[in-house]
Amino acid sequence: MALEVKTTLRVYSETLLIDDFKEILGEPSRGFSRGDPWSKGKRFRKHSYWSLSSSIERTCSFDNHLSEILDFAESKKEEIIDLRSKGCDIDISVFFDSDNGQGGAILSSSTMKRLSDLELSLVFDVYADG
Repeated sequence: MALEVKTTLRVYSETLLIDDFKEILGEPSRGFSRGDPWSKGKRFRKHSYWSLSSSIERTCSFDNHLSEILDFAESKKEEIIDLRSKGCDIDISVFFDSDNGQGGAILSSSTMKRLSDLELSLVFDVYADG
């Protein structure tokens, strides 16, 4: 392993529930509703969450992972606009894991335009051993 990548479209809401997200966006990779128990049932979720993660091999390029998620987001552009109007926070999380501390990614101007057109921010989560 050198560099592993995963991208995830994430939607958060303090009012909508996971079933609302499923009806609007389809089945998530992961999701839960406000009020659901967590931490061995001792605490309860304060918000609802829906996410869709890239499904290709983690060793594929950053651009391929991001393109997969952007293709989905573009197909749901009106739904994303509607969710934002209902107070949802929406972004794309980017996970990088390097076993040797090396690696990087290129974010092309065309990809930045796609992100901008959807008003999506990127949140980077980087792990670099070595």
